[in-house]
Amino acid sequence: MHRRWLLTGLLVLLAGTCYADLPPKVDPVTGRIRTLFIGDPFLRPGYPTTALLEDPKIHLSRIEAEIGYKNPAVGLENMQRFLRLLLPRTESTLIDNYDMLIITAIRSNDLKREFQLWAKKAVEEHGFGLLMSDDPTSFGGSITVWTTGPPWDDTRSGRSYPSFRTSTLPTGTTTSGSSLPSRTR
Repeated sequence: MHRRWLLTGLLVLLAGTCYADLPPKVDPVTGRIRTLFIGDPFLRPGYPTTALLEDPKIHLSRIEAEIGYKNPAVGLENMQRFLRLLLPRTESTLIDNYDMLIITAIRSNDLKREFQLWAKKAVEEHGFGLLMSDDPTSFGGSITVWTTGPPWDDTRSGRSYPSFRTSTLPTGTTTSGSSLPSRTR
């Protein structure tokens, strides 16, 4: 399921760059799309990571930073360590070394505020591609043990991200598809 949605989103995103004000951003030497995948870029069935790694037009860098469902406390500690060690440490490192950002299974307060602002600038001013994909828990649509921060659309960088909050539901409930966004753009 993850694979189908992520690949669909990636294709839409890549096709959408043809219509942007800026030319698509790629590695000037190799012509490959240098992609930073943060969240759940796992090498197992149901995830698009293998397909992205095999694509000759994509150079993929992975940061496995999903909390995980078996033990959220251990998962949170690992996620914070991976993000601290592997995220670009400066805006110029992000902009000079990557062309696209994929964010999955990450809550808004998991990424440093400064990184979010760099990503916003990269998308708006430097032609970065951006794909956010996952479930409502990651993007603040429901309250669970994994949701501790504000929804992405409430962050300073949220306007650049293709997310908006639908109604907040109690844990264990589902929508019938009839919920309306709490705000529109």
